[in-house]
Amino acid sequence: GTLYENDGAGEGEAGWFSPPACFLSLVAVLIMLAGVRESKSATAAMTYLKMAVMAFMTIGGLFFFRSENLVPFLPSQFGPAGIMRGATSSFFGYLGFDEICCLSGEAVNPRRDMPRAVLWTLASVTTFYILASLALTGMCPYTDISPTSGFPDAFRYNGAHFAAHVAGVSPLSFSSSPPPPACPN
Repeated sequence: GTLYENDGAGEGEAGWFSPPACFLSLVAVLIMLAGVRESKSATAAMTYLKMAVMAFMTIGGLFFFRSENLVPFLPSQFGPAGIMRGATSSFFGYLGFDEICCLSGEAVNPRRDMPRAVLWTLASVTTFYILASLALTGMCPYTDISPTSGFPDAFRYNGAHFAAHVAGVSPLSFSSSPPPPACPN
């Protein structure tokens, strides 16, 4: 078979080879081969960039916040089980948590520093997730939220096309985190 099959209408089915994934894997290997210091710097730079874009999306989203979008605050069709599904799906998407675990071997006093680092990371990222969730649901009615492209579509929904572009091409789009929900146009 071919590597990539296309039906002629622009719709295709991916085969066993993905050029972008291959390229990203090659870049990751080259960064690791450059050494620990360079790998650590690249990881830190990506973490800071992700946090900056997350702050941009959250703060930008709060500018379009409409309190009527939060009613009902806990829709009956989701209930407590929906809260738990959302909490568990977002838990593994925490930014920076993996970096702390990977760099734990370099801590001067790991017994003291690791618990502090983990707790500070969990507290700060939980705060970011809550604020981002409020911003997104305040930007767009919950009934219009779909699981494909969260903030980009929510910004487009509010006419903020530049912000939609920034959110759409951000490193968050390529992270291992679960994608945030979206508002269709």
